[in-house]
Amino acid sequence: MFKSLSHSTDNPQISWTPRSPIPIVAQSNILNEDGTFQNRTWVTRKDPPASSKDPILSSPPMDSVFELRYIADENGFQPQASFLPVAPPIPEDIQRSLEYNAAHPEEDNLRK
Repeated sequence: MFKSLSHSTDNPQISWTPRSPIPIVAQSNILNEDGTFQNRTWVTRKDPPASSKDPILSSPPMDSVFELRYIADENGFQPQASFLPVAPPIPEDIQRSLEYNAAHPEEDNLRK
């Protein structure tokens, strides 16, 4: 479900305007014996694309289509979509510090 947010600079408020429900037109959940799973869900007013793999599709107002692909495994939930923000690169000083800490784990015990 998509939310409409509005605010005023005089009196900051967040309001939510519900829209008509978007039907789930197809869903598939497969639980494997080893504990892994596959989940496919199409949330759209149009037919699900025949070639898509693990997408979440939605048709928000103005018939725009948003596609979110994801992997959920032992490394966690990993979404991929053009509309998601991208984290900035790690600053060089911080990266060097992280690499040093990883290369010298014995120094962690000195602080205890």
